[in-house]
Amino acid sequence: MFDSGSKRFLADTLVSIDQSMTETLVLLAVQLKDTELTPKLLSWQNWCHNLAPDDIESVHALGRLKMRDLIKLEGQFLSNSSLLLVSLPIFIWDRLPKNPAYSFVSFVKSANLVTPSLNSQLEIYSNSSTNKEDWAKLKAIKEQSEFYWNHQGGNERNRQLRYKMALAIDYEKQGLWGESEKLFKEVVSAQQSVLGDEHPDTLISMGNLASTYRNQGRWTEAGGLEVQVMETFTRVLGEDHPSTLTSMANLASTYGGQGRLKEAEELFVRVMETRKRVLGEEHPSMLTTMNNLALVLDNQGKHGEAEAMHRQNMATSERVLGPEHPSTLTSMSNLAQVLGSQGKYEEAEAMHRRTLATSERVLGPEHPSTLTTVYYLAHLLASRHRYDESTVLFERACAGYNAALGKGS
Repeated sequence: MFDSGSKRFLADTLVSIDQSMTETLVLLAVQLKDTELTPKLLSWQNWCHNLAPDDIESVHALGRLKMRDLIKLEGQFLSNSSLLLVSLPIFIWDRLPKNPAYSFVSFVKSANLVTPSLNSQLEIYSNSSTNKEDWAKLKAIKEQSEFYWNHQGGNERNRQLRYKMALAIDYEKQGLWGESEKLFKEVVSAQQSVLGDEHPDTLISMGNLASTYRNQGRWTEAGGLEVQVMETFTRVLGEDHPSTLTSMANLASTYGGQGRLKEAEELFVRVMETRKRVLGEEHPSMLTTMNNLALVLDNQGKHGEAEAMHRQNMATSERVLGPEHPSTLTSMSNLAQVLGSQGKYEEAEAMHRRTLATSERVLGPEHPSTLTTVYYLAHLLASRHRYDESTVLFERACAGYNAALGKGS
């Protein structure tokens, strides 16, 4: 079984536009050299698109439109240069490499409240594109969206379905798997009746439903649904499509939860080899797969292989994403865990303390990821019978979790 209490898996899940818009957003300040605003915003959106996780790739006609719809201009200030305030979901920000052109401002949960949205992402795309094929695809997406929501009963049903999706995600975050499961079932049923069983949106929602089964330890139900999703994506989109690979990775995680580690390893290897061929060795999605494969190897007792893979993953993540990126910190933490499992306690402790110091500085002392690292370090010290130090850290982690999540969580 995967030891979820001692190792952290990087997320590799299917994400739909409606769900991502319910997440807490990150507000970034982006400084540009000149004042030609719209083309530069378009370039920024394209750049984010190229660096985003594979699961953001639309399986509709126009992937770029979906991606741009996630990245919104909240403010603009013109002088000798341009300063933009841009909001985007955390899971996109989490994949961006470090760059002096932008800086973190805050976490936000709404669009700009002072004035309406400064620009329509759809309008930006329409006004900037002269490609006839793009126009045809754009028209097809509009017609498909209108058909979908008209058959859902208009704006009221639209709002109801979006609300159910958002609430299902909130329940899932709180660990209320039964409530989340019920709502996702309703969403899947609505999409199946209008879009069909093989529509990508339906498959994405089915994947989310499977995740609620997995979180409840209902491995057979989760695996059965994930096999269906993976096989349908493979037939409709092909073996190399990002959504197919993501569904395959999800199934691999379920196999791991069932203790079917060899099958999990084989699937992760397939995903990694394909992503390496299609995306290259340094793509963020490739790094995610490498991390998760290394964890599977470690759970099989292949500690040497796992350590080598974690070291490679961490080095690449530091170079591509930066030494302070959240994914890099997770790689460092997982490497520390593998070192500890091999009895390399001094190196493991040093790596944990390095991760903790960086996490405290970048994310803050009360951030959940910081508290998780505190817990890992406490666990390592306790295993070395350094109980005074470990008790202090355990108490800090517990107090932090209780403050963030509530004592009943």
